[in-house]
Amino acid sequence: MPSSINALPTPKKAASIINQAKSQVKNREQKLSTELPSEIPNEIVESQTRKIPNLAFLGFAGAAMVASAMLTFKSKHKTLGNFVGLWVPTMMLLGVYNKIVKVEDEVLVATKQIKDLH
Repeated sequence: MPSSINALPTPKKAASIINQAKSQVKNREQKLSTELPSEIPNEIVESQTRKIPNLAFLGFAGAAMVASAMLTFKSKHKTLGNFVGLWVPTMMLLGVYNKIVKVEDEVLVATKQIKDLH
């Protein structure tokens, strides 16, 4: 019989090893969740995002469209024009995210005011 087969753990020992590994992973996850709270980065990003006016994102997108058209049709850098043109949907999506953050904040404030009245 090959020696590698004899080296395999018994099913009971394998189950014990798996349970020990699961326990270690669970302990590590708990430690990481207490070390790095997930709410803090979101609050920081959203508080900074709220400060940017919605019209700024539309302006950036419009400027990117104009720059893309100029680079594509008036210069030798057509691929650069395409690259700048790809910024437009990104700016628009950032504007949508900004609007969602602001509306969510307004809803939370209104909900808190309603709860305070009752």
